[in-house]
Amino acid sequence: MQHHEENAKKIFQKSYDLYQQVVDAGLMGHQDFLPMVQQWVKSLAPAGSLLELGCGDAQMMAKTLSDGCSSHLIGHYIGVDASGYALDVARTRFKQQNVSFIESDLLQFLRRYNKGFADGILASYVIHHFDYSKKLEFFKLAFEALGNGGELAIIDLTLRPGESTESFKNRITNEVLYQWPANISDGLPDLVRHMQDYDIPEDLATWDKLAQSAGFMPVKIFGQAWQGDQAAMMVWKKI
Repeated sequence: MQHHEENAKKIFQKSYDLYQQVVDAGLMGHQDFLPMVQQWVKSLAPAGSLLELGCGDAQMMAKTLSDGCSSHLIGHYIGVDASGYALDVARTRFKQQNVSFIESDLLQFLRRYNKGFADGILASYVIHHFDYSKKLEFFKLAFEALGNGGELAIIDLTLRPGESTESFKNRITNEVLYQWPANISDGLPDLVRHMQDYDIPEDLATWDKLAQSAGFMPVKIFGQAWQGDQAAMMVWKKI
């Protein structure tokens, strides 16, 4: 059992290290989304509760609270992720007392989370791993977790109008394998396999349809990035 756990940790660490190289190189638009997240956090209710679901190592939120926003604007930040390894890294990024991390599957966490408690929920590059039914469940649970006036912000992959999931995957595969820097090429086949096996993006209209079916107001598009339109920051309000 211990040997299995050690192997699992090594596999995750390899994937995490590759993803970190992608983020640092700006290949998926993370740097473009950072000022949008900072703007959004500043617009939330003062001293409110902010959830980040699928937070990973929480790099974006650490930068948001240290560079773009004063941490006192947030009453409590809770980062949730299924990876204990990523959360160990996340804890090193924060010195504030109003920060906590929980290791959990994000849907399981939302099912038991206090209803109406959160002022803001952020999920970045994670919901596209769900099939349609789980996406719908996510939006319904997020709606229940937010208080009136609360907002859900999602940064995620977006299909172009009329584009199929298969076409999207083929297009991104070509970009990853033939346009990304050679210095991270060793891990790119693994990244492509992950995308082919697990990524289920939606177009903007479908993302908004899912959210409105759960009770949210129509979407506000904060911006798009990664080759202009391959990902978007979308915000929905509960009233």
